[in-house]
Amino acid sequence: MYKEFTIFVVNKRKMILIMKPTVRQLTPHDKEAFMQMNKDTFYKQMDPSFFIPFTEIEIEKDFSPEAKDILLGIFEKDQLVAVSGLLYDLSDFYDLPELQGYDFQQMAEIGGCMTSPRHRNNGYMRMINESILKTAQQQQLRYLVATAHPDNIPSNSSLQRLGMKWFGHFQRHNYPRNLYFLDLEEQP
Repeated sequence: MYKEFTIFVVNKRKMILIMKPTVRQLTPHDKEAFMQMNKDTFYKQMDPSFFIPFTEIEIEKDFSPEAKDILLGIFEKDQLVAVSGLLYDLSDFYDLPELQGYDFQQMAEIGGCMTSPRHRNNGYMRMINESILKTAQQQQLRYLVATAHPDNIPSNSSLQRLGMKWFGHFQRHNYPRNLYFLDLEEQP
């Protein structure tokens, strides 16, 4: 994979090299960085209920050769700074009345969204989730769901900017969550 660079000339003498962040699918080589980000995101939140961390079992599953989930990362200078996933385990959603009548075989979740604290407010979550939308379309999915803590304004706003519609409110692993839904066939 190539890296993109932007070169600025300052006072006709100096050049500043700025590396643009890159988005790519995580590989087993990224597992340790992912585990650290998962831990940091949970423990460094202002409100720990904003983020439901991946368990060790989920991490092992997602980095195994048989993994169905697709995790994308944003890298700055080869450092993982943000993650989002296209997750296929929808068992938390099966009993929700709001989703009854939808084909779960054509659905996945945008989840596991996290940005390192010092890289927040750079538009990285929007960038990575736009890549998730493209990946979902390539996977020929029709529906996407996502959740966010009701008080986590940046997460709720990010999902709404993707075109996701608020579908209701429920308890997920004893945490309050807003439920968002997107029909990819209704996307422009």
